[in-house]
Amino acid sequence: MLKVVLAYDGSQQAKKAIDCLSWWPASSLNVVLVTALRGGPALDEAGSAVDCDPVERARAEETLGLLKQDLAKIGVAATAKVVAGDPRDIIVDVATQVSADLILTGSRGLNLAKRMLLGSVSSDVLQNAPCPVLLVR
Repeated sequence: MLKVVLAYDGSQQAKKAIDCLSWWPASSLNVVLVTALRGGPALDEAGSAVDCDPVERARAEETLGLLKQDLAKIGVAATAKVVAGDPRDIIVDVATQVSADLILTGSRGLNLAKRMLLGSVSSDVLQNAPCPVLLVR
């Protein structure tokens, strides 16, 4: 069984990454869908401090839930994780925790100036991953 951590942020590149799962027999895959929510502390409806915006978390959980259902329809086993924090750290941490065989993620292809200013999630994942990484553009 191939354990794949699929980093999903809703981008076109992330959607293309999902399409790459068709390269393997569905029954041989165990996919962990991961969305990392950036942002600092927020308040929930009761005014209590939470790690990220509850509306954003609910939206991400719903999106991953639908993806998980779509994968199940084609025979791919999947779980979903929505985690607050820096995507660079979250993707690598989840891959390490689940002993992933592969990280599958999209890459926006930032130019040098943007990469230096904003940083590149895919570059950091490549540098720190505990397993092979497949970047999709």
